[in-house]
Amino acid sequence: MKRSIETDLYVTLDIGGSSVKAALINSAHEVVTDSFTNTRIDSNGPQRQVIDTIIATIAEKFSLSKTLGNIKAIGISFPEFSDYEQGIIAFMKDKFQNAGGICLKDEIIRGLGLSNDFCIVFEEDSVAFLKGALRVEDFHEFNRIIGLTLGTGLGSAFMVAGKIIRDAADVPPDGELGCLPYREGIIEEKVSINGILKIYRKITGNEEKDVKNIAEKANKGEANAIRTFEEFGGRMGQIIRPYVESFKTECLIIGGQIAKSYNFFEESLRLKLIDIPSLKEIRPAESIDFCPFWGLISMIEKNTKVNSIKINN
Repeated sequence: MKRSIETDLYVTLDIGGSSVKAALINSAHEVVTDSFTNTRIDSNGPQRQVIDTIIATIAEKFSLSKTLGNIKAIGISFPEFSDYEQGIIAFMKDKFQNAGGICLKDEIIRGLGLSNDFCIVFEEDSVAFLKGALRVEDFHEFNRIIGLTLGTGLGSAFMVAGKIIRDAADVPPDGELGCLPYREGIIEEKVSINGILKIYRKITGNEEKDVKNIAEKANKGEANAIRTFEEFGGRMGQIIRPYVESFKTECLIIGGQIAKSYNFFEESLRLKLIDIPSLKEIRPAESIDFCPFWGLISMIEKNTKVNSIKINN
């Protein structure tokens, strides 16, 4: 990635329950050198704090772009919107509880002094991830694909022949697996960061607040940490199996921060799913952090009629 003067630049943000990942993308659809950032966000903090964190992240990219070129569009992925065209944040129970109903598009335009017709596109994070993964990796042989993002919550996207499916008999409402009931709660409570933390506590009797710490212990060979991920993989496989099977899934693509520890739960996950006749491939995305950006670029192209250019990441 070489620093050079660019004509068109794009700001992309992937907003999750605990962080805002962002980058400048250039006209060749490459991440501009030193533009990637990962900023902490308190998703259940005060409304103004949440909005200001997002606006400040975008403003930093605008500042960086001054010597490089012109910002042509902004793309934002987020756990859930009630209105995707305007970027109106949905009311969620477990994150962004104080931001529900906020029109993110209006806040950004006002906060940055942009024109009302400035191109800002919004997409659900799991959908942006899946579209991005398919854009930069070779999945052409698969027709029915599920993308899962494992992090603070569980994101899911169902795709048939390149089209996102949100309403079908073999797809959960709006394509959201995480909200479906499971035992005394919902699936997301088990297949997420909180699920891993609870398993670790059950195994060790110790409290751990960050899955990254458990991953570091696993990388150092700590048995209890490795066992935690193995149990998580088995539980995940057991829980999602009915939906993978009924959708006649051919490929399962995994993203989100937990996917960076895939090697520790790969085997236990596969053992729960291996005998599903349709399933041919289970694998993590190669560009976990960047996939949502590539998915957003696809949306920006559609909205601005930008010609598709090969991505080099």
